[in-house]
Order: sequence, then C-alpha cells, then structure tokens
Amino acid sequence: MSQAELAGLMLTVALFAAAIGAAFGVVLARQRSARADGCRSLREAYSRWLAARWALNRASVSFVAAFRALAAERPDSPNHALREQEAQRVRARWCQAMDELDNAEAAICVLENDRPAAGMPRPDADELRVVIHGDAAAFESFRERLRREDSLAEEHVRAMLMAQARGPSWFRLAVRGVTSFLQRIVDQWAR
Repeated sequence: MSQAELAGLMLTVALFAAAIGAAFGVVLARQRSARADGCRSLREAYSRWLAARWALNRASVSFVAAFRALAAERPDSPNHALREQEAQRVRARWCQAMDELDNAEAAICVLENDRPAAGMPRPDADELRVVIHGDAAAFESFRERLRREDSLAEEHVRAMLMAQARGPSWFRLAVRGVTSFLQRIVDQWAR
C-alpha cells in the first residue's frame, strides 16, 4: 500500500469516526434536552399540585369556619342571610379547590405515574361535617392536622423533584429498556 493510499484510508476512517461521534453527540443532546423538558414539566405539575393542596386546605378551614358561624347564628338574626351567602360562596370555592387538586394529581399521574396523594388524605365532606358540629378543640385539631399535611406535601414535592433531578441510573435505564423489549416480544407471542 502506498503512502497516498494509506493517507486516504486514514482520512476516510477519521471522517467516519467524526460522523459517528457527531451522531452520538446529537443523540445525547436530544436526550438531555428531552430530560430537561420532562423535569420542567414535572416541576410545574408538582408545583400546581402543591398549590392546589394548599388551596384545598385553606378552603376547608374557611368552609368549616363559615358553616360553624352559620350554625351559631340565630335564624331570625339580620346577619343570618349574609352568613348563609358566605357559606355558599365558601362551599363553591371548596368544590373548585377539590377539582383543581384532582386535575393537578392527574397531570402528575400522566407525567410520572406517581400518586402524590398517597398517605396524604384530603378533607372530605363527612370530615368537614363532623368538625362543623364539633367543639372548638376539634376545629383547632383539624387546622393543625392540615398544617402538618401541608408540610408533608412540601417535603414530598422536594423529595420527588430531587429524585427527578438525579434521574435514573444507567443500570435502571438498561433494565427498563430490556424489560420493555422483552415485554413487546411476549405481547407479540400472546397474539
């Protein structure tokens, strides 16, 4: 082989290696961009969920306070109609907050297949009814429980976002890829 042929062969190999390197770089850049978009979407979904959770807890406290005030008001009092209007307005806000929390949880389920409400119950209508008809200590206990749940929700969001920022390990990604490949084969055999 002459020196010109050898130089041409080396140049061809170098160009081929550069093309493979560039393709690999493009793939990595796309993966990094997709991951950044996913992290951003998940961060937004979790912040919406946390805000909806806070709004629901505040609406629940307002709901109980408004209906306790309505129950304490005499029906022939001039303020009774105003208390009744306030209670209905607060009830509507509570229903809206519940819908917002449902939507925020659904967005997280779509993005991450995670149920952020696991272990964090919401105040439901039966619980609100019990607190409305309970004493002042029950109301304070209810408010304190909601504050604790707000703190737990914040910790949950921080933990999920930190885990998302770290991302899955290469081993986990490889196992997930092999598992999905095998699952497709099994699904095709099952047909």
